[in-house]
Amino acid sequence: MRKRLIRRVLMALGALSLVVVVAGPAVAQGDDPYIVAWIGGGSVAGAPEQFVSGQDYVVGDLVDLYINGVFEGTAIAEPNAEGTASPFFDIGFEAGDEIKLVRQSDGLERVLIAHDLEVLWASSTFDTVTGSAAPRSEVLVLIGFSGELARTETADVFGSFSADFTVPGDQPDEQTTYDLSPSELVAALQFDEDDDVTAFFAAASDTVAEPSSRGACMNGGWQSLARSDGSAFRNQGQCVAYFSRGW
Repeated sequence: MRKRLIRRVLMALGALSLVVVVAGPAVAQGDDPYIVAWIGGGSVAGAPEQFVSGQDYVVGDLVDLYINGVFEGTAIAEPNAEGTASPFFDIGFEAGDEIKLVRQSDGLERVLIAHDLEVLWASSTFDTVTGSAAPRSEVLVLIGFSGELARTETADVFGSFSADFTVPGDQPDEQTTYDLSPSELVAALQFDEDDDVTAFFAAASDTVAEPSSRGACMNGGWQSLARSDGSAFRNQGQCVAYFSRGW
């Protein structure tokens, strides 16, 4: 099951290049179309900051997008490297929004409630990726386009997660360590029960977003800040203490 999910994620990552490539003849029907909702992280690999796409469609499928029940537009599924096709919508949305793709040919619907997910920092110095997600939720962290460079992490009770690529992960397919390069693509992903996925992509950086004042930690600000080693704060109090005492 896990291998299948990683493969599907890599297909989604391939959409970032926005290059139409056909690896073989298009199949007669899509295997099981699904949604990929890229929630943010800035422009990476020429992609817009936010967009909705899909995988495993038939080349030429007309696919409608609805967000919170409101029709947003129609896209033609273009060929991708898997021999199927992907519709593409350059559109913004927020965590908690209901995203629905509907295939016009047969009314097939896929629905995703966008996860609350963020990569706070991907450190090319410490080779770690830290972020926030729903408390106790499972996050798949990927580097680049190789399925071997993956870590499965569980957010703590405060919603913080961290993936350390300097040490092997807990899964058999996570034993490869990695030296993260500046500007390299990283992504955090969360799946729903039928494998639709919310993703947050970012570029690795040595810049640390440390708290500049006590006020920067307030009203949820601590969730977008980190210590100098890239580790995330578990709560507002830790952020304030770090600013005041340096630990």
